[in-house]
Amino acid sequence: MNNPHNRSTNPFEMFREGWLVRREHLLDELLSAADAAKEQEPKELVARVLGQFEEFYGEKSREVHRNVFRMFSPPWCTPLECAFFWIAGFRPTVLFQIISHSINDLSPPQSLGIDGLRKETRMEERSLSDELARIQESVAGPVITDVARQMGRRRHGEIGLHYQPEEAMETLRSSTEALVANADLLRTRTAARVVEILTPRQSVKFLEASIQLQRNIRSSGAHHGVGVGTGTSGVAWFDG
Repeated sequence: MNNPHNRSTNPFEMFREGWLVRREHLLDELLSAADAAKEQEPKELVARVLGQFEEFYGEKSREVHRNVFRMFSPPWCTPLECAFFWIAGFRPTVLFQIISHSINDLSPPQSLGIDGLRKETRMEERSLSDELARIQESVAGPVITDVARQMGRRRHGEIGLHYQPEEAMETLRSSTEALVANADLLRTRTAARVVEILTPRQSVKFLEASIQLQRNIRSSGAHHGVGVGTGTSGVAWFDG
């Protein structure tokens, strides 16, 4: 249960709490639409759900600019949720696992389309993972080395004249911010392309399963006594 005295004044966290409430309403609509007879209703609903995810990532991009490092272990997520993180969010290829468990009526052309998208997404994931490793080695590594060297100099009474932590940290921040932006773009683009391949009815099942999966992960973390800082119970699968 949330303690009103512990509520954050961070703009993104405040946005997120309201966004989650609206997301829960959309989940109710997805559950109802799964049994609906009209095809037009799910199509409009799917568009609204995707629109809400785009709203989330628009706000997230502003928070990333404010403090990108915070997004790798956000206080509104349980440690269990963070354990599933890949570059400050979910791994896009997880969406294909959701499809395999929630959609059992793909046509042959759809199966080919999903398989091709899976391979393409996996390659882009690998490229971004390589970029993360490069940042850690070529940018973050020297920062750590310089800090350690500076501490050694201070212990020996020396003055480090050439150490510029602000410049090094700015390089690390800008590189990481660009990486998260590209990872978020891959997340949103993959979800949108999946929905383009699926029918509206299939998309309803896919989006419902995606949201339910993240809620279950969060509930499991809370059940094992792994708490979170602030926020409404339940989290969007496209959170982070």
